[in-house]
Amino acid sequence: MQPSRVIELDISTPWEPLPPQTQGRVPRVGAFLLVVLAVVATLTGPATSGSESLTLAWRSTAFHTFFGVTDDTVYAVTDDAGQLRLVARSLDRGLIRWSLRIEGPLADAYYASAVNVVTRFPPSPGTPAATRVATQEAGRRLVAYPVAAVPLAYIAGTVAIMIDREPSTTSAEIDAREDGWVQAHRVTAVDLASGETRWVGRIEPGSTWALPGVQPWDDGVVVGGPDARQMVVVAPDGSAQSWDLTNGKVVARANIGPYQDFSYALAFPSVLAVSTWSLNGPIVTGWDMRRLAVKWQVPVPNVVAWPAPCGRLLCMTAEDHTWAIDARTGEIVWDAPGVALHPTDVVTRRLSALAGTAPVTLDAATGQAYDIEGGWRVVDSDQRGSELVSVLVSNDGEARLGMLGLGTGTVRDLGQVGSVLAGIRCRANDTHIVCADGGQLRSWRLRG
Repeated sequence: MQPSRVIELDISTPWEPLPPQTQGRVPRVGAFLLVVLAVVATLTGPATSGSESLTLAWRSTAFHTFFGVTDDTVYAVTDDAGQLRLVARSLDRGLIRWSLRIEGPLADAYYASAVNVVTRFPPSPGTPAATRVATQEAGRRLVAYPVAAVPLAYIAGTVAIMIDREPSTTSAEIDAREDGWVQAHRVTAVDLASGETRWVGRIEPGSTWALPGVQPWDDGVVVGGPDARQMVVVAPDGSAQSWDLTNGKVVARANIGPYQDFSYALAFPSVLAVSTWSLNGPIVTGWDMRRLAVKWQVPVPNVVAWPAPCGRLLCMTAEDHTWAIDARTGEIVWDAPGVALHPTDVVTRRLSALAGTAPVTLDAATGQAYDIEGGWRVVDSDQRGSELVSVLVSNDGEARLGMLGLGTGTVRDLGQVGSVLAGIRCRANDTHIVCADGGQLRSWRLRG
């Protein structure tokens, strides 16, 4: 992949949203994907007065609302003359630093037609974890992968990681039972400063992999935290390797087996969580990501639950249930039925969650749920601090942006931003809020 270098100045002008792209996906079943179902034009409630703390900095496009934000850069997927590209823009002015084509069957499937991304997770005996990309109209499977989430790009430290099938292992005719487990995959690491390829690796057939912070059903662009330095590759016999993301070198090896069809591996910044089966039922073992040494082991309170970070605790979350566990003892600290958690490594007084279709906050110490007052909805799926981007939509479709404080459970109103569509996704840092909405990407500078 050869990056193209372009200098572009995008002048901030009044904006009206474009019609939404025809592409779509099947949302994760019963999981916490607030960015899809959070905002609808029929929401009621008065638009509260605010401190008008936003200045539109620049605008651009984002294919299928795929983008991620770091301290100084926005990484967005764009549709450019028949191909998908990963574009790095400066956060302050939106200037393009580099742009490169995203190559492989996954990008081709997204671009070729409207698709659904269907994830099979948690796995069960005889049906291992897999993600399938299929056409919306005919349901024909275009490509499949042996993991619970397949983002087009993963941003970690100084590199962007892209994983896809090796071209020689992809056929135009896909067997209906094929889930990607018998194919080899290629890992391409791109230098974030230049857009040049830094290293290329190979994941052998029958293997799966785990990237820190990538949760089931994640897609598009995922930004790892500051401690996301390794990925783990697991072979069919349970042997595992920890790869340094900066150079692709193997830094540790271990056997994490027994690794059966219904096992899975999910990575957090410092811990690899591996689910296996014991005589007493499923258990999750935490392995140090760099050394691949056992740190803790806890029982799974429900066979369909999977691990998710929740501040100082380890949470197990299912379709409509969350358990908080002390990873040192395996003791259940609190139990929140009817609630799906928004995973986070950030330690805050409250956690963001979804109770049915309503966003709530959970007391991190007790699991008690609190409503978010005023009709605000969370549209931020990438928590970087103690606040989450929220939106309030009036009866006439006009929207205000705010920040939900996870210390207080209240929303700080930032001001009106115009109308929005139903699929808005937002991410923020200390200086900017960036939102993708119906293919349009807008960046606001925070004042004061």
